[in-house]
Amino acid sequence: MASEEKKEEVAQQQTTKPQAKKKDAVTKLKTLIYAGPNLAGGVLAKYTVFRGELPQHVVALKEKYSDLDKLFVEPATLNSFEQKVAQVGTLQHRAYQNALKGGNQ
Repeated sequence: MASEEKKEEVAQQQTTKPQAKKKDAVTKLKTLIYAGPNLAGGVLAKYTVFRGELPQHVVALKEKYSDLDKLFVEPATLNSFEQKVAQVGTLQHRAYQNALKGGNQ
């Protein structure tokens, strides 16, 4: 009887482990916020949140405009990023201004 209880306990542990792994995988997805200006045609809107991999159209935009990459930030750094955007002469300010003009300057 003790061996049956042991088998049931092991079976329960095995069924809960995959759920725990799945939950860990969901929480490990990288979250980024686009903190640049709205891009023409609604291609990319300010404060759009991306979780996991970026959509293909966003990847294509990042390849086309290298400064655009600097405008994607993690949620924890959004406030400090926006302070730097407001400060003339910073990389963040320059990247934001370039995005307003429509590309790399």
